[in-house]
Amino acid sequence: MEKNITKNEKKKINFIQYLRIVACIAVIAIHVSDDRLRESIGLDWWFMNLFDSISRWGVPIFFMIIGCTLLSKEISIKKLYKKYIFRICYIYCAWSALYTLIYADYNNTSILNLIESFIKGYYHLWFLYALIGIYMCIPFFRKLIEDKKTIEYFIFLWFVIGSIFFSLGEIDSLKNVYAVLQERLSLFFVLGYSGYCILGYYIYKYNLSYKGRMCIYFLGLLGGIITILYAQINKGNYSFIYENMLPSVIFMSAAIFTYFRNSKVLNAEHKFLLKISELTLGIYLIHPIIFKMIKKFGIYSTSINTIIMIPILVVLIFVISLLIIMVLKKIKILKKII
Repeated sequence: MEKNITKNEKKKINFIQYLRIVACIAVIAIHVSDDRLRESIGLDWWFMNLFDSISRWGVPIFFMIIGCTLLSKEISIKKLYKKYIFRICYIYCAWSALYTLIYADYNNTSILNLIESFIKGYYHLWFLYALIGIYMCIPFFRKLIEDKKTIEYFIFLWFVIGSIFFSLGEIDSLKNVYAVLQERLSLFFVLGYSGYCILGYYIYKYNLSYKGRMCIYFLGLLGGIITILYAQINKGNYSFIYENMLPSVIFMSAAIFTYFRNSKVLNAEHKFLLKISELTLGIYLIHPIIFKMIKKFGIYSTSINTIIMIPILVVLIFVISLLIIMVLKKIKILKKII
């Protein structure tokens, strides 16, 4: 049987704060591992693929956290826009402007190119667009979660249409069939990251039984193994297996979230870690700049043994980003964009 959350659990969701930290580290691990993956061979490629594969739950976890936190409390539409959506909008504008100014090719560009670059954003800023979209749908999600059976039905549809059908659509002989079904069914509401949002809330509110957790852990482990092996076998066409909407990634994400949800250690209060968790958005936003700076010194994941170098780079990027964000957070004019 599932176990509902108690009043004490509602006061402080500590495990969510720690999940923010590990998810941020996982995203950095993806970017470090993926950086030289396409030009590497042998053991270097294998270890990069290993770290890349087992970190794919990083981004989905952030959306599961949104579901857990925002759907667990009443928020008016006015407050939703004022406190969350508008804030993300000006955070995006500030950081996209910064990345455009830093990395624009001023010798071969125009005002229109700069505007286009600003709107598209640097590669990792897509996440802020997705956040805005999820926030806009929160009032609808709140109605959806009023009934447990409706939540389960939504998750089922999302998994079948948004994940399994999506996976089959990558098979050449089924691509046209998938395209037709997607267009004619028009079930866009159950596509994308909305399912992760609802899944995060569901796992938090209706805690799984011991057997259910063991099943999720097994599927999560299986998902990690499948991701690693598929990419290894299909080196020429492996990027598909890293997609966030694949069943393997969903299983890994659900397993990580469930583990943190049920860990007594990770539900205890650790003040230092709670402080770091408040800075994870800033760390996420600035870490590509830090990574590029480190590479300018000739330090890459392949500089020495890859299995050693990737963790070192991830920790180095995280710590430097953290220290910079801690300083920037103290500057009043910058505080609101980190």
